[in-house]
Amino acid sequence: MPAARVPASERLGVRDRLAYAAPAVAYGFYSNFLVVYVMKYSTDVLLISASVVGALFGLARLWDTFSDPLMGYLSDRTRTGLGRRRPWILAGALPLAMTGIMMFTQPSALSHLGLSVWLGVALIGVYTALTTIQVPHYAWGAELTPNYHERNRLFGAHTVAQYVGALLAVASLALIINADSGQAAAASEISIVAGLIVFVLIVVSVLALKETSTAQQPSRTGLLKSFQKVWRNPHARILLIVNFIERTGYSTIGVLTLYVADYVLNMPEIAILIISLYLLSAGASTPLWVWLAGRYGKARVWFSAMLCTGVGFTGMFGATFLDQSGQLILMPITTLIVGAAAGCGSILSSSVLSDVIDYDELETGERREGAYFACWNFTIKFSVSFMALLIGVLLDLAGYIPGASQPFSVMLIIMVLYCLFPAAAHFVGAWLFKSKFRFSQADHDAVCSALADRR
Repeated sequence: MPAARVPASERLGVRDRLAYAAPAVAYGFYSNFLVVYVMKYSTDVLLISASVVGALFGLARLWDTFSDPLMGYLSDRTRTGLGRRRPWILAGALPLAMTGIMMFTQPSALSHLGLSVWLGVALIGVYTALTTIQVPHYAWGAELTPNYHERNRLFGAHTVAQYVGALLAVASLALIINADSGQAAAASEISIVAGLIVFVLIVVSVLALKETSTAQQPSRTGLLKSFQKVWRNPHARILLIVNFIERTGYSTIGVLTLYVADYVLNMPEIAILIISLYLLSAGASTPLWVWLAGRYGKARVWFSAMLCTGVGFTGMFGATFLDQSGQLILMPITTLIVGAAAGCGSILSSSVLSDVIDYDELETGERREGAYFACWNFTIKFSVSFMALLIGVLLDLAGYIPGASQPFSVMLIIMVLYCLFPAAAHFVGAWLFKSKFRFSQADHDAVCSALADRR
């Protein structure tokens, strides 16, 4: 099958793709830094119980139940000189920087209860700011080009930027762990630097890239009805369910890698290597997935990547029963497999959803990218919070003691959650996607042709 060609009129330049991708570095950093480090920081530095931290994550995601849909709705209905999406992205920049600093900078006089409240407020603040940026930003990407294959390239650049941000989060984690001043002081200093960089990146992106003319058509549908239409879209409904299942599996890497390195592998220093290999393989594989999707189709390639992820996680579970030399061989190999497959899902899921939004426009006569990506963003963030809550509760029930040597029963629980749970999630997600999703490139071409005739 020949590689796909994109008409010049629908192709985005490198500068445009880079300008669009820039904010993804910002929320790629914060999203991963919070997932990877906040649980460990809160339990082992602030000495807050794992179940309390898990509950705080759950509370933040409960708030997202309202903030994500509201942000999508407001973004769809906005009409300004800057467009529908850019004003909101710009508005979230400073709050994200400030609440990110708050997360790792606590007043010394706070009691144990006060620390928990401070952490909860900061978590809600960070995730609200991320919603203000991410939902309009994803929606903006769906509007920049209508081309089936050019969207792969655009969201490919977006995915690479996210992984760059994630790698910066890992580098920051390494600096914090090895800091002579202690983890608390180092985390506070890094949060200040990160806040400044994030603010600059977002402002530059908003000023460097304009919205398209179709982006100036605000939705007229009410809040509840708008999201009812998203759910009634049969293609979108399957995608949302599959995305939640897949992201729930991936989220265990961020939450549990430090615990696996400390208590199962007995090599705390390998945590940075595992996370780095995962992110590097995900980012480096992006051009391959874009090429494969152009040649063989998005659905087929994404399905294959989900199967590969399940196999990788299943193989990783073997490290539970190996000695340290065997673990040093198995963990990097399976991490590379899982990471490379993760890159595919990050690119193609957003690209496929953008195609489904075009179908919705044909059916309803309105563009509601904000509503679609609000639902999408919610499934991603809820999956992380769901796993943080589940992991926190199960660790406490299993008898986890922070900083102490763990019994085999605790190590087994950690590895089941880290490996077998995500493996099962990806196998189920792959089966559901293969058996239920029915929107091909030919269907999208027909939709675009009908929309062009209507316009």
